[in-house]
Amino acid sequence: MGMYEGEMLDGQPHGVGTIIYLTNDKFGRANYTGEWRFGMITGEGLMIWKSGAVYSGQILMNLMDGQGNFSWPNGDYYAGQYINGKRNGVGDMLYGDGDVYRGAWRNGQYHGQGEYRW
Repeated sequence: MGMYEGEMLDGQPHGVGTIIYLTNDKFGRANYTGEWRFGMITGEGLMIWKSGAVYSGQILMNLMDGQGNFSWPNGDYYAGQYINGKRNGVGDMLYGDGDVYRGAWRNGQYHGQGEYRW
């Protein structure tokens, strides 16, 4: 898992804390700082991956869920809603090449009403 520093309850992370993940983390995570509930990442927080990707926003049971912002090392940036770790609902995707999509998402894909500008 990694090294955790922060509030605990009954021997597990609970409250606010930071984890620095092991170098061989199977998800490529570097660190997370934010809220925990009974050992699970739940609440508001900031996750950073070794690739340089960054997520800030709401998390539910270790998955991006609610309102959040995600930036990729290539300059892509998403601000909007997530459900179960995927873009769902309404959000804006700004691509590193200048393209922009604003609209509805479902399971991480464009879905429904939206506008794409090149």
